[in-house]
Amino acid sequence: MALIYRPVDPGQGARTVDAMVKNAQWRIDTRRGRATGFDRAARDVAEKTEEQLAKGARLSAFALMVTVTFAPTEKAYRDALTQVKSLMNSVILSYRFVEHAGSAAFHTTLPFGVLPWKHTLKPLWMEGVL
Repeated sequence: MALIYRPVDPGQGARTVDAMVKNAQWRIDTRRGRATGFDRAARDVAEKTEEQLAKGARLSAFALMVTVTFAPTEKAYRDALTQVKSLMNSVILSYRFVEHAGSAAFHTTLPFGVLPWKHTLKPLWMEGVL
């Protein structure tokens, strides 16, 4: 398991938090019927984050990477995968599984000081070219 984080540029952090607040309020305003507790909680978290940023706090992007490194049988692998999925669902975080670059993902979790964003290229569609 590895926790990877990096500080977000203050200007980008302010724009991100502003968008969070606007999106949370929009979800409440456009909800048919009454807003859910999750909607109100998301708005409260966004507003609290905005206050903390205004007082000098910094925003950080983070990722938690979990690898299963030893599974002697297919059944053991499936059991480990089920356990990881169950744990990730219990913490209410979004997650995705690596499909084709398992070796690179595994090496990223080792204590070598590998910074994944230094070894990737943004696709052109993310740059607004396509």
